[in-house]
Amino acid sequence: MLALKLLEVLYFIQFRSRFNYLFNFHFVRYDKEELKEVIKMVDIKKGERSFFVEESGEKLAEITFFKSGDDEITVDHTVVSDKLRGKKVGNALVEKVIGFAREEKLKIVPVCSFVKKQFEKNAEYEDVLAK
Repeated sequence: MLALKLLEVLYFIQFRSRFNYLFNFHFVRYDKEELKEVIKMVDIKKGERSFFVEESGEKLAEITFFKSGDDEITVDHTVVSDKLRGKKVGNALVEKVIGFAREEKLKIVPVCSFVKKQFEKNAEYEDVLAK
């Protein structure tokens, strides 16, 4: 069921991406809206020191972190299986970690190269970036 819903959303996203590419439309909020749809459709679970996407007992995507100070976590690894690669699931995992950090009043040390890149691209993450 989850896989079917995910495929429907991904088809819609792929169509929109091709349309925007062909006609050179670029919307500032496009990526965020797309990401919200992915987050709604993918069941991201919380582990002890991770967030992950699982199907039939198999982890398809995961982002891991560890406590590195009283008010700080270090995000050290993100992995997305070939099955979900290119579908914004990695971005959705980063959003989950950021939401968690905000809720828990934590700062993030991004060690993972993917997470570092997301911090560089998104100024709205500055509030949780450890200085």
